[in-house]
Amino acid sequence: MVQFNTGYGSKKSSPRLEDPIIPINELGITVPEHDPSGKFKNVVQGVQAAFRSGVGQIQLVFNMSHQSAIGGRAKSLGPEVREALREVALANEAIISGVELPTSMSNLSGYDMQRGQLSEETRREHLNEVRDAIKFTADVAQGGSVDILSWEFPRQIIEAPWNNPEKDKKWGGKFVVADEEEKGEIRFVDERTGATAAVQKKGLPPPVFETKEKEKEVIARIAKERKISEDDARKQATQKTWTWREYKEFQDILGEPIGAIKEAIFGKQVRFAQREIEVRKMEVEEYGEALDKLKRDKENDKITQEDFKRKTERIKAVIEKNESYIEEQQRTIAETEDKKENLNPLDVVAKAKSIQSYAEAGLMAMEETHNNKNIKRPIHVGPELGWPHSWGSHPQEFKELILKSREEMAKQLEGKGYTKDDAKEQAKIHIKGTLDTSHLGMWIDKFMPEEKNWEKKIKKFNEWFVEQVEDIAKADILGSVQLVDSMSGAHEHLPAGQGIFPVTETAKILKKHKFSGYFVSEGHGEEKFNEGRIFMKTWEALNASVESKYKSGYEPRKWNEINHAYSGVARSPTQMFGSYTPPRAEYRPWAGGKEPISFE
Repeated sequence: MVQFNTGYGSKKSSPRLEDPIIPINELGITVPEHDPSGKFKNVVQGVQAAFRSGVGQIQLVFNMSHQSAIGGRAKSLGPEVREALREVALANEAIISGVELPTSMSNLSGYDMQRGQLSEETRREHLNEVRDAIKFTADVAQGGSVDILSWEFPRQIIEAPWNNPEKDKKWGGKFVVADEEEKGEIRFVDERTGATAAVQKKGLPPPVFETKEKEKEVIARIAKERKISEDDARKQATQKTWTWREYKEFQDILGEPIGAIKEAIFGKQVRFAQREIEVRKMEVEEYGEALDKLKRDKENDKITQEDFKRKTERIKAVIEKNESYIEEQQRTIAETEDKKENLNPLDVVAKAKSIQSYAEAGLMAMEETHNNKNIKRPIHVGPELGWPHSWGSHPQEFKELILKSREEMAKQLEGKGYTKDDAKEQAKIHIKGTLDTSHLGMWIDKFMPEEKNWEKKIKKFNEWFVEQVEDIAKADILGSVQLVDSMSGAHEHLPAGQGIFPVTETAKILKKHKFSGYFVSEGHGEEKFNEGRIFMKTWEALNASVESKYKSGYEPRKWNEINHAYSGVARSPTQMFGSYTPPRAEYRPWAGGKEPISFE
């Protein structure tokens, strides 16, 4: 007897795979505080629906702007709502693993992308949002993660150390942004005001030479390497604009490029002011001598009282004017020197601010963990791997940010009396990052632009992708992972296995390295095609076990063996054909009459 509705769930149609990468109870999904579809009126309903669908844990996503006055984030959820969320999780024996802060709050450096300004006020504002989220996580989840999207500050990848072919023979130079070399710029920030300014890398002023010997050395090298006359070389060295690469080329003579460029920009103003001061001092001296001569002439009756008075007033006016000008130029020199001292590369200043902020956030998480009696597991904070346009988005930048923030937090704890080992351990517990696999995949748009064969590019890129995940896993810097796929380098949210990136391999690598944090699917991009794909397709891709891992006596079935029956995507035929059709005389559909109705 043939049975229908069993094909996709049978062992014949779907051969059993290896052991599951992750069991269902360890896989969660992201749930937004405000459902964009409008299906759920509030966050409690959204969380209830997620748990009833079968997931064992969720990550709440605050999707209202941090600048919104009402209706969003931790501040809008009071004690009763928090208790309701806690009880929903308890009733379902599930976990709220933590929260993700809104993308409007995309860094802890204090960089304001709209104003192009590094603001201490913005940095403190963002840290206050983190504090609110930590308190919320303690109340609702009794521990877990606070995730901040990391777009710390703009930077150019052409100068990134991880993209240097000399430092990384395999992957250095593989990432390219069109026109970055031609249109690149050096961004400075005034540490006193936070204001930023950009200088084009191809239109820099010629350098200031400390000595004539250094000037001659540069001229000689230019003449030799470019095979031009000494006169032409002198013009190129002292009159024409320089490029960033030239400053780097001659740094053995000029010194560190940034310092040399700052000297070239501000040194000219200082030298002009100094020359003006010298000229005006000479004039003051000359007019002073003229005044002395007038006095002698007056004493010797060589000049009338009227002429003496008139000429004296005129000379004194000129002297006063020159002295005033000298004072003005002296102020200009002082201000320029001060500006030169406080105007520093944005990437240096902003990176230090980011590290400082994450260390402060880690301390907040530690204090809440230690002092809140309801805490059941530690709270940790950290960056989420961002998009390629900003620092913090490349895996090596991401790793650097977390490790250096831990170092800074440990340093501060040692200052409070902690032992070195205890301080390091607390920093490791309370500062952890979030890996978003789709954000990592966005780097493919910058990867090997010369490779026109898309399939070859994907294959090579995924090799790099896997190596980076392996490196992150070894560094032990993660607290959570958002499993997301995409069909291209565009930002998308497909479930694992529905795109081109090695998302499944990512989970395997992390489990191999004993990752014990949270896995959540953020693959909500196909929910409009079939509700529940965000978790069902992820379960399928990861070959998750359906039955509890604690059950014994038989081998647990895998999700890929029964998923279609569960979801109802694949159905048995609604019509019968051939030998499956009953005898003609017996075939009487319910709508038929006395006479048999033919199959046709």
